[in-house]
Amino acid sequence: RGPRATQNIPAGSQREQLERLVETLDVVKLIQSFDADFDIPLAHGTAIGLLHMKRAFDPLPDAGPAALAVRVGAFWCDVVRSDIEFDLRHGLARIDESVADAERLSRTVQGGHTSDDFPAYVAARWSDGAGKILYRVGSHARGRMRFSTACAIAAASRLWWCLPDLRSNLLRAQLEEARQAAGQQGDRPEDVIDKLEAEKELCEQVAADHGIPLAGRIPAASRDREFLRGYSSLLHNLSYAIQDTDPARSLATSERASRISSGLHDGYREAQALNHQALVIDRHHAQVRREKSDAENLYERLLRLPWIRGRRIAIQNLARIRGGLAGAHQLAQLLDELAAEGPASGGSAGLDIDLRAYTVSA
Repeated sequence: RGPRATQNIPAGSQREQLERLVETLDVVKLIQSFDADFDIPLAHGTAIGLLHMKRAFDPLPDAGPAALAVRVGAFWCDVVRSDIEFDLRHGLARIDESVADAERLSRTVQGGHTSDDFPAYVAARWSDGAGKILYRVGSHARGRMRFSTACAIAAASRLWWCLPDLRSNLLRAQLEEARQAAGQQGDRPEDVIDKLEAEKELCEQVAADHGIPLAGRIPAASRDREFLRGYSSLLHNLSYAIQDTDPARSLATSERASRISSGLHDGYREAQALNHQALVIDRHHAQVRREKSDAENLYERLLRLPWIRGRRIAIQNLARIRGGLAGAHQLAQLLDELAAEGPASGGSAGLDIDLRAYTVSA
């Protein structure tokens, strides 16, 4: 046990054992289950380390759709990690490294040159992941176009299990653009909310068709869990869209989303939902018949979840709500952390414009 048990093993033996184990790994299955089995528990490093050991990121000149899908899928996994950790500079670099192959894969899929759904799944997921990074850095139109491409590929290939998540991201982007347009030509926010409502109903019908429970028992199949996670994301974005027009329903919808996320052990989306609920209670406590202190309790719960950015949002809001000299010191310390982390981590915090701006405002 411990170091003593390995001190007589010749150098390289453990590495060779590990390499033999990795040889048996099915990289296609790893990528297919990445959302449900690695992204949900925030175990990105395990999957990405294995993909490096499988040399999945290596360039593949003239590769066919199956091999190309593995490489593009590996990059998608790393883009997802960058998005969750808000390491946006790294995410942009990974998009640049893989965009040519991803677009070649998309053309192959859209041209109907493969009957396997794995290349289509990867092409759709990569486009969605790239859209998230682009949207976060302020390239809203390019991000929305990537979301549209992802949805088109997934719909054409009948990838029912990932469509809720993809459509949820597209509709959230359309909502933000409609709000920014402020009545100019294009969709109104109310139109996008109607689309979110319709998408929610469609998801519930698909769940019934496939026997996926939307409450209670969490299904074992990774596709079912991926679908359920996308449905939770759709509920979250609907609750965000109606937070000021119907705060009571917004809160109830968000609480439903967080129950699903909690059942999935999805700390990231659970944290998003708790943050939203605290915000709604803080702003509309009388309308939703809750005490303002309930918002503080939700932020306290957020502090105990593993999503780092979520914990910082909670620190920021607790300091703002409680005020006083202690709150001022907490906000100053958070700003110092963001400033120090930017150069040290390749600019991840430096590109987190929203968190910095809200902290300064507080």
